[in-house]
Amino acid sequence: MSQSDSARTGESVSGKPAVPDLLVRDFSADRPGIKFVGDITYIHTWQGFVYLATVIDCYSRKVVGWSIADHMRTDLVAAALTNAASTTLIEPGAILHSDRGSVYTSRAYRALVSSLGMRSSMGRTGVCWDNSMAESFFAALKNECVYRTIYSTKSKARQTSSDTSKGSTIRGVGIRQSSIDPRTTSTTVIGSPRSRAENSHLHCPKSSRQINNCNSEVA
Repeated sequence: MSQSDSARTGESVSGKPAVPDLLVRDFSADRPGIKFVGDITYIHTWQGFVYLATVIDCYSRKVVGWSIADHMRTDLVAAALTNAASTTLIEPGAILHSDRGSVYTSRAYRALVSSLGMRSSMGRTGVCWDNSMAESFFAALKNECVYRTIYSTKSKARQTSSDTSKGSTIRGVGIRQSSIDPRTTSTTVIGSPRSRAENSHLHCPKSSRQINNCNSEVA
């Protein structure tokens, strides 16, 4: 593998990960601002897909940064992280964990992480359990909101997802303990009552049981 390939994929020339997994599935934190997880998911509309990127503080289990767009470029995850940095405390040396998607291994994104005084952490390629806190949030979001709604436009999906994601948290209220990993938290989404009321007559026929496999949640 060449040096340029290494920078793009997040792997060293030897084939070993250049960015280590600093969490090793330990999503606990004793104070805010020291551990964060990030991920992307997709939302289907009649006009095509939109993509939601989030940043969650492992201490509060709260979505502290988010971004939604009709593309999955580095700008999407960079906007979510920038949003988090503008709204919450990030301690020097804080860990930002994600998967090894190309947007997270890109030079631009890793430079942003470094500029914020954070350390990059990445799970193994194709192993969603290594980022199960973020996966659990998206599973709950889709079960509670996305799969219950038909989005006729991208604009409607953006509005509803924004209302639902802002201030959402991962806690053991109303949803059973995650089966992904015993050290992950159970999940709930605190959504917008207004958005749910507006869309209560539009139900997606997809069964919530179909989201139990976390691989289906990977964008």
